[in-house]
Amino acid sequence: MGYQSAHGTPWNPWDLQNHRTPGGSSSGSAVAVASGMVSCAVGTDTGGSVRGPAAWCGITGLKTTEGQIPTDGIMPLSHTLDTAGPMARSVADTL
Repeated sequence: MGYQSAHGTPWNPWDLQNHRTPGGSSSGSAVAVASGMVSCAVGTDTGGSVRGPAAWCGITGLKTTEGQIPTDGIMPLSHTLDTAGPMARSVADTL
């Protein structure tokens, strides 16, 4: 759930005392948005990797329709399910 071997798992910014996990593989993006480091970020979603961390960190994340956003340069897990999706503090911030 967001484990990163090189730098360790990022902590959910809503509970730094207990070091709770921020969710799936796009958790770094979710933590950056939720903590105010950035206003928006991009994650990749095949089975919930944008939506899960967004929900766990209290922000907005969207799994886009396949093919709507180019996935050039993204390591594919599933050519039919992989999408890039925005994460932001609110829906309005993703527009």
